[in-house]
Amino acid sequence: MNFLALHFVFKATPEYPRGLLNPEPYGPFAVACGLAAMALLLTSAWFTRDQIARLPKAPEQLPRFSPLEFLKDVGKALGNRNYMWLLIAFFFLSMMIGVRSGLNLYVNTFFWGLTSEQLKWFVIGSFVGYATGFLFAARMHRRLDKRLNMIIWAIVFSIGPAVPMILGLTGVLSAETPGLTPMLIAFSAVGNAGASVLSITVMSALADIADENELAHGVRQEGVLYSTRNLAAKIDQALGAALAGFALWVISFPPKAKPGTVPDEVLYNLVFVDGVLATIPGLIAAVCYARYNITRARYDATKAALAARRAAA
Repeated sequence: MNFLALHFVFKATPEYPRGLLNPEPYGPFAVACGLAAMALLLTSAWFTRDQIARLPKAPEQLPRFSPLEFLKDVGKALGNRNYMWLLIAFFFLSMMIGVRSGLNLYVNTFFWGLTSEQLKWFVIGSFVGYATGFLFAARMHRRLDKRLNMIIWAIVFSIGPAVPMILGLTGVLSAETPGLTPMLIAFSAVGNAGASVLSITVMSALADIADENELAHGVRQEGVLYSTRNLAAKIDQALGAALAGFALWVISFPPKAKPGTVPDEVLYNLVFVDGVLATIPGLIAAVCYARYNITRARYDATKAALAARRAAA
């Protein structure tokens, strides 16, 4: 989507040599993104219907749905210590993502001086990073337990994209550095690889928590576990975007600015926020992931207890 947008929608024009600064395409682009997301989600739901038969069956004595029963389910989920730590970690991680998403365009355009034509190739870093993470996640899970994986890859995800900005603050990199775009794409790939492995690991950890809750309460809770997490992420990323806007106000970033006209002090503060301050919530998330305590031995014991219960039933 980013590649298509930068190549076809936010093209350079005589009036806007940097197409992303053209305000006109943003409205139609937002509508197109919403429709595309809806189509992809509905397609995914339609073509995964064959998996319904493989889902665990709900107990026959399950109470009828009601708002009170729903709140009880949420209470059971939030009563799981491991789930709460994952939720708190995701809160801080989403805050980092929201701030960086809000400031990324400003840093790339005004600090690094990149054009739409250059930015569209960042899709390479995204694809390589996520594909690499996808391919190696299972191997990492075999070698290290999930808690250590979450800690390591939360740190990589937090620090990887910040490294070039820190180098920019110290004068090692600048907009005039030869080969700057490939270097930024490489750091982007590292950060996306961290995000990929971290996401897969956390989703797997949530399945382990669902096993724990089934053993404790006799019901599967994947729906509550995943939806509560996703709702928290949406709220928190919106908060992060608001913080990004607040940061632009605090550093007095000029409205309707043009590249080359923003004072160096303002650009320094912009990169400091995005490269240093925004990293802190991600590192706090890594500390929270360290509190997750479902080890392989505990996982095996839970699975064995569930198997014995089902066999007895």
